[in-house]
Amino acid sequence: PNSCSGKGFYKQAFNRELIDIYVRNHERITASFAGHYHRDDWRVIADGGFPLEFIHIGPAITTSYGNNPGYQIVQY
Repeated sequence: PNSCSGKGFYKQAFNRELIDIYVRNHERITASFAGHYHRDDWRVIADGGFPLEFIHIGPAITTSYGNNPGYQIVQY
Protein backbone atom coordinates (compact mmCIF):
# COMPACT_ATOMS: atom_id res chain seq x y z
CA PRO A 1 0.00 0.00 0.00
CA ASN A 2 0.98 3.62 -0.58
CA SER A 3 3.32 2.78 -3.45
CA CYS A 4 2.87 1.32 -6.90
CA SER A 5 5.03 -1.71 -6.08
CA GLY A 6 3.23 -2.47 -2.84
CA LYS A 7 6.40 -1.70 -0.89
CA GLY A 8 7.14 1.82 0.32
CA PHE A 9 10.53 3.51 0.40
CA TYR A 10 10.21 4.35 4.09
CA LYS A 11 9.84 2.18 7.14
CA GLN A 12 6.16 1.89 8.02
CA ALA A 13 6.30 4.31 10.98
CA PHE A 14 8.01 7.01 8.90
CA ASN A 15 5.68 6.41 5.96
CA ARG A 16 2.64 6.79 8.25
CA GLU A 17 4.03 10.05 9.68
CA LEU A 18 4.58 11.44 6.18
CA ILE A 19 1.05 10.50 5.11
CA ASP A 20 -0.32 12.08 8.30
CA ILE A 21 1.47 15.32 7.39
CA TYR A 22 -0.17 15.21 3.95
CA VAL A 23 -3.57 14.48 5.52
CA ARG A 24 -3.28 17.44 7.90
CA ASN A 25 -2.04 19.80 5.18
CA HIS A 26 -3.64 18.53 1.95
CA GLU A 27 -5.29 21.90 1.26
CA ARG A 28 -1.91 23.69 1.43
CA ILE A 29 0.43 21.14 -0.13
CA THR A 30 -0.44 20.64 -3.78
CA ALA A 31 2.69 18.88 -5.02
CA SER A 32 6.12 17.66 -3.99
CA PHE A 33 9.30 17.37 -6.02
CA ALA A 34 11.86 14.65 -5.46
CA GLY A 35 14.83 12.95 -7.05
CA HIS A 36 17.41 10.21 -6.54
CA TYR A 37 15.20 7.54 -8.05
CA HIS A 38 17.16 7.43 -11.34
CA ARG A 39 14.08 7.79 -13.52
CA ASP A 40 11.55 10.38 -14.63
CA ASP A 41 8.46 9.38 -12.69
CA TRP A 42 5.53 10.54 -10.63
CA ARG A 43 3.44 9.13 -7.82
CA VAL A 44 0.13 9.88 -6.18
CA ILE A 45 0.08 9.30 -2.44
CA ALA A 46 -3.31 8.19 -1.17
CA ASP A 47 -4.77 7.41 2.22
CA GLY A 48 -7.71 5.05 2.26
CA GLY A 49 -8.28 5.61 -1.45
CA PHE A 50 -8.34 9.41 -1.08
CA PRO A 51 -5.59 11.03 -3.21
CA LEU A 52 -3.53 13.40 -1.06
CA GLU A 53 -0.36 14.34 -2.86
CA PHE A 54 1.23 14.39 -6.29
CA ILE A 55 4.97 13.75 -6.22
CA HIS A 56 7.10 14.52 -9.27
CA ILE A 57 10.37 12.57 -9.32
CA GLY A 58 12.99 14.15 -11.55
CA PRO A 59 15.32 11.96 -13.64
CA ALA A 60 19.01 11.38 -12.92
CA ILE A 61 21.68 13.07 -15.00
CA THR A 62 23.90 9.99 -14.83
CA THR A 63 23.75 6.82 -16.89
CA SER A 64 23.83 4.61 -13.78
CA TYR A 65 21.44 1.67 -13.77
CA GLY A 66 21.17 1.77 -17.57
CA ASN A 67 18.94 4.84 -17.61
CA ASN A 68 18.99 7.66 -20.12
CA PRO A 69 20.25 10.83 -18.43
CA GLY A 70 17.91 13.79 -18.29
CA TYR A 71 17.08 16.99 -16.50
CA GLN A 72 14.09 19.28 -16.26
CA ILE A 73 13.63 22.99 -15.76
CA VAL A 74 10.52 23.84 -13.76
CA GLN A 75 9.09 27.35 -13.62
CA TYR A 76 6.28 28.33 -11.30
